[in-house]
Amino acid sequence: MKLYTLKIYPEGWGRHANRVVEAPETMTLRKLCEMILVAFDFDESHMYEFLVPDCIEMNQAAKTTLKSLDLSPKSKIILHYDFGDDWMFIINVQKVQETTKAKYRIVSSKGEVPQYPDDEEEDW
Repeated sequence: MKLYTLKIYPEGWGRHANRVVEAPETMTLRKLCEMILVAFDFDESHMYEFLVPDCIEMNQAAKTTLKSLDLSPKSKIILHYDFGDDWMFIINVQKVQETTKAKYRIVSSKGEVPQYPDDEEEDW
């Protein structure tokens, strides 16, 4: 089984906030999206799509695995999350290795990203 090491960051935030994760080849893009949102402490209430050579929308993401994308080191895919705020999470494949482990884990975490940076609390 292959294990992918992925460096993930919101576009424009790479120097300030990123996560390095390991994900098994059997992980679906839907699970990858959920994992990214948890890793960055975003809520999971918006639509999304993955941008690879072809666009993979939410309904296809539940069936599409990392293995089916034929990823190699230096491959890049993009998670477009929340079509109103247009978050673009860059996902760079750093390493692909054979393993007997099939578990997702966060290897490193740097910085925080506010999901709604322009929102201000209003006094009512």
